Order: sequence, then C-alpha cells, then structure tokens
Amino acid sequence: MTHTFLLSPGIWLSRGMLYDANNQPMDIEGRSEIVHQSDLWIHTSQMEVLSNMGASARNVYHIRPFAEGKVITMWDSENAALGNFEGRFMLVADSIISQFQTSGGEFSGVEYFKKISDGQYQSRGMVFEHGKLLSSWASDLERQ
Repeated sequence: MTHTFLLSPGIWLSRGMLYDANNQPMDIEGRSEIVHQSDLWIHTSQMEVLSNMGASARNVYHIRPFAEGKVITMWDSENAALGNFEGRFMLVADSIISQFQTSGGEFSGVEYFKKISDGQYQSRGMVFEHGKLLSSWASDLERQ
C-alpha cells in the first residue's frame, strides 16, 4: 500500500473529538503541513479545542525519511506544553502507527493513522502522564 500522509508533502485539515482523562469530549480542528527535504521531513501540526477558546497544541516533528524497503523510521518533536518527544513511525498495511515518549519518560503515547483513501485518513491516539491517561482523540484528516 502506498501512503500519502507523511510520505508525501502536503497540507491536511482535521476535525474530530478530544477526550480528557475523564472521557469528556471536546470538538477539535487542526492543520498539518508536511514538507520533505532530502534528509529530513518536517511535519508541523496545530490543533485547537473549539469549546475552549485559546486552548491549542502545536507540534513540530523532525522525521528521518524511511530508508528504502524499511517500514520503521524515527522522529523527534517539540511540544511547548509537554516537552520534547522521541518516537517512531511504523507502516503496517493500511495504517501508520506512531509510538512516542518524552526523554524523561513522564509522558508517552501512541497514535495511528488509517488510510481511507489517498486524500483521507482517520487518526486515533492517546497520551499518558506517568502511566495514567491524560487525553485521547479521534479525528478525520482530509488532504487539501
């Protein structure tokens, strides 16, 4: 399967739900931009909580391009609220799975992107703080 999210440059818009540690839902909107350089991919994402004006999260991922024939690559990111993360992306059939944690291990999580079509993906994920659920989300991404 050929993936279009992350593996191709582009802009994606997302809409969905964010759930807090008590599973209380909040509407979210986001934007992701993926830029490919020869030895680095940069994925900048911004997410806003619509019911809480001003609440947002921004991540800048620095991704090593997948080596020829490989299905796993490493990444690191900057998150102003939670700190710097290190993780990996794994290609598994119709999905891109991401596993990550902060360098000190206080925050960790997982996210997956399921391909629906070349222009649509679904994202699901969760973040833990010291092993306890901090938040989770479900969103739909559409390529612009």
